[in-house]
Amino acid sequence: MRLTLVRVVITAGGLWLAGVVVPGVRLADGLDPLAAWGTMLAAALVLTVVRVVAAPARRALLRAADCPTLAVAAAVLSDALLYWVAGWLTDAGGLAFSVGGFPAALCGSLLLGLVGWLATPVLSTGRFTRPG
Repeated sequence: MRLTLVRVVITAGGLWLAGVVVPGVRLADGLDPLAAWGTMLAAALVLTVVRVVAAPARRALLRAADCPTLAVAAAVLSDALLYWVAGWLTDAGGLAFSVGGFPAALCGSLLLGLVGWLATPVLSTGRFTRPG
């Protein structure tokens, strides 16, 4: 349970970073920091639910790819699509987070993946060790 909570917080941080860095990923202007983090936590929960619901279809898609290069491309594109869907759902739900198209979703999902990769040592050992 604690590990899942930590993953959601790390995902929220990645979403916030994507909102700051990636053009097309929008955080509502004028939110105080506490409201912005609440929005990012809610968006991270939405993204987590979307990923869990889509996991069986994503696994089937990746198993169907015979070539490793095709499997990597399918993984990157499916992550971007899930990021885009989560952005659409949060925007439709009235949260102050939205993704303005597939290119923004692709860049945002890559940045979110990088944040997750950097956080992996913290999640696996409980303390930070440099990846790689």
